[in-house]
Amino acid sequence: MQANLFYLIWGMKLLCTVSIRVILYTILFVAAKHSAHLNSYSWVGVAVNFFIIIASLLTYKMLDKFLLRHVFQLVVLSQFLAILLLSHVGINIKNIYPILIIISLFILNTIETSLFDKSIKVLLPENIWSVGISLSLVITALSYIMSPLLANFLQKIILPSQLCWITIVFLTLYFIVLHFIKNNKKAEITSNQNLSDFFHFKLIGSKKIVIQLLLSFSIATVWINFMTLLAIPIVSVYHSQQFISIVLAFSGTGLLFGAISLSFFSWLPCNSNGLLFCVLSTIGCIFIFLLFCDNYLICLLSAFSGSVLSYWAYGLSQKISQTKFDSEKLAGFYTLRGACSAFLLIIFYVVNIFFSENLTQLSFSIIGYLTAYSLIYTYTYISQKYI
Repeated sequence: MQANLFYLIWGMKLLCTVSIRVILYTILFVAAKHSAHLNSYSWVGVAVNFFIIIASLLTYKMLDKFLLRHVFQLVVLSQFLAILLLSHVGINIKNIYPILIIISLFILNTIETSLFDKSIKVLLPENIWSVGISLSLVITALSYIMSPLLANFLQKIILPSQLCWITIVFLTLYFIVLHFIKNNKKAEITSNQNLSDFFHFKLIGSKKIVIQLLLSFSIATVWINFMTLLAIPIVSVYHSQQFISIVLAFSGTGLLFGAISLSFFSWLPCNSNGLLFCVLSTIGCIFIFLLFCDNYLICLLSAFSGSVLSYWAYGLSQKISQTKFDSEKLAGFYTLRGACSAFLLIIFYVVNIFFSENLTQLSFSIIGYLTAYSLIYTYTYISQKYI
């Protein structure tokens, strides 16, 4: 019964995630069309990731005291109120309120995804946990495929306020469905340990691989943030909004292919060598995208390839961390992983803020950041491998 409930929750989450991201892409497309200043995208990225660090720690403490169902419903209710407010204030980008609502929706969506991942252990038997993990990745991939295409199509036929009300209906149904989650104690974090104990890892093997794992996990979030926020103003200089939506959909297709193919490609080494290949190749795809974004074919291929490789890096890191860390400490590592990714993204966006007077400066600031990222990653790989 609980397994059937999980699939129902999965369906509702997919509808809500896609509809919310359609709203987000609609606003970002409007901003690109009205030539919003390049550093405004980076400021949004800084704000989102700063509050994600705080939210990840707050979510941990809330789950230690409240049942998963209650926290889950609180987050969905918060999304409901944010969309309701957006339907009243409109999407005028010259007004600060839509920007603040966008930031809150990014943060709430991140928290809600984390809660959904935790529900896998509560609602599914252990022998099909892998199915739940795959379905969670599929939601992310499908939302990146469908949302930009739907945003480009729907903004021509319905008003943004109508789109908000459709999303409100989905969120209402989602909230009702979540009420049927049983008060299962497994929904809670398993102990009353303090934060210092929570982040004290028992590692099997060299501790130097921790940094490599954190950087490997983070490259996927760097890629997704790049494609979600910064690729739109960059591509809009050379191409139409319709082509931008196609590029984003290709990127989403790459995420879906990467998530599905990871379990079938046994030749990809599940070790530090495989991570090095995936991380540096993802960075290479961003370089190619920036240098040749005026070319239709290269733009599409690099968007697809970068998504595949970044998800491979994420998937391999997931597998390696499960073998390297004591199972009771994985939750602490994953919380640290989220905070580390958000911190690296804040640095990424801050660098772009100071070098975003024009497209050339923005491109070189991204290339400079990723060059430093790749050098640090390579040094970490060499030191834990040979030193």
